[in-house]
Amino acid sequence: MNVMLVDDYPLIIEGFKKLFNWKKHGFPVVATANNGRQAACLLKTTPVDIVFTDIKMPVLNGLELIKIIKAQYPHIKIVVLSAYDDFQLVRNAFNLGANNYMLKQEMNEETIMDICKYLQNEIELERKRSNTLPYGPEDFANIMREKEELEYKLNVNLHTIRERFFKRLITYDDIDKNDDILREQIELKIIFESQNIALMLFKAENIDYNIDIEPLSFAIETSMRSVIETNFNAYLFVIDYSKYGIIFSIPSISEFENYAHSVFTLIQKQLYTYVQIVVTAGVSNVALGLAELRHLFTQAQTACEYRFIYGKNKLLFFKNIPDTSNEIHLKYNDRIDFLIESLKSKNFYDLLNSLDTLCVSDKGLSVHDIHQVNMLFHRYTWIIINFIEDQNLAIDANKLLITFQFLSTAGSVEELNSWLTETLQNIVVSYERDSRYIAFFKQYIKEHYREGNLKIDEIADYIGISANYLGKLVYKETNCHFSEYLNIYRIEQAKSILSNSILKIYEVAEQVGYNNVEHFARVFKRLVDMSPSAYANKNTQIAK
Repeated sequence: MNVMLVDDYPLIIEGFKKLFNWKKHGFPVVATANNGRQAACLLKTTPVDIVFTDIKMPVLNGLELIKIIKAQYPHIKIVVLSAYDDFQLVRNAFNLGANNYMLKQEMNEETIMDICKYLQNEIELERKRSNTLPYGPEDFANIMREKEELEYKLNVNLHTIRERFFKRLITYDDIDKNDDILREQIELKIIFESQNIALMLFKAENIDYNIDIEPLSFAIETSMRSVIETNFNAYLFVIDYSKYGIIFSIPSISEFENYAHSVFTLIQKQLYTYVQIVVTAGVSNVALGLAELRHLFTQAQTACEYRFIYGKNKLLFFKNIPDTSNEIHLKYNDRIDFLIESLKSKNFYDLLNSLDTLCVSDKGLSVHDIHQVNMLFHRYTWIIINFIEDQNLAIDANKLLITFQFLSTAGSVEELNSWLTETLQNIVVSYERDSRYIAFFKQYIKEHYREGNLKIDEIADYIGISANYLGKLVYKETNCHFSEYLNIYRIEQAKSILSNSILKIYEVAEQVGYNNVEHFARVFKRLVDMSPSAYANKNTQIAK
């Protein structure tokens, strides 16, 4: 039975192909395509029996491809893939002639093999009927019996139904009948080797939400499922794109910690190796049976929240969470006042040597303090941003704010402290660098003010910064623009010459960088409130 895979994400096609040895099981993948048009072209030259196709694709979507297949290749069986439980799309696909569907999140060897075998039986039945070859009632009965058994398994997508069952148990309070839970557990073939179970909640820490997250989520789930199905008596359910729950049984209470570490370590390694995802996990205490699942989920969630305090990429046990009865006082106002005063006075040496005063220690913190810590760092952020803008420092305030906003929702105390330390160090470096730039600028003016065509671009090139940035620094330092600063400096030099020499006015103008004596006279009059000649006469009389 030849198989074709159609999906616009190469990552999903590759993951699908590597789930198991298709050829060994009699279902070789003979073709792959990234959209419906490619698939339709390949079908013209490639014999195919079963097509697995996505619905949402560019160029030609899955629904259009189904129409083409049913019109031109009615013998081909079609399985629709969907990343969402979108029953409207699935219904449309079935109306067009699809034979089955499965969620991408539920793709695993067992489910795919069940689908392939079921469709293989369908194809063999149709071929026998069309060939009108004699076959005995026993052959027919065996084929029909296998068909019915596989159909039953396929009609109940176990992973999907199990996931909904687990989500119901962790969400609602009114599920308290152990008999009902046990009955549904048996129906869904949820079998634990021990009555002792625990729940581990994984949080993917470094997901980039600016990219299409669907294929990444599929890769995370597939990787996690392959680990637990191979190594542990456990069940996975997806909460959202970044959170995944695992319910696992423990051989004995004494082995709980070691067993939990084994689960976490294998999944942590698998996710980082194959999808470069860093995870933190919180694990509940041990309980007897699924009736306690909601309580276990709350414990695991609470433990996972402590990553804010203890850091990421770790396994955190609920049983190790400290007593949170003592309220931590952060001395909020003292910290704020210290930061404001240090920046205002530009006492950077004391500031960098007193970072412990501003940073927050994780000692004694609980998840109840998270809001207070975030509020403190929120005030830090705006104080720092205001200083950066007031001082016109070459630091991107918007980027600084975005980084803080990310850390305040997904970071840890350690990351917030590191962010604050790095930010303040950058401020000091930037301020000192700007001070050096201004010193270079003033020295250059002192040495070159006599040049009539002196431009800020020339000075900026000499210093190694942009003219625009230098202009802002000059204005911040002197409260006047470059041209005005240069005029003031030149006129001060002219005043000194006029007071101590008998040079003519045009000669003085040339000596201080003015090629046009009338322009020099106008600038001198505006700044000194008298003409150059009047100033010279006044100082001559004073000298007499």
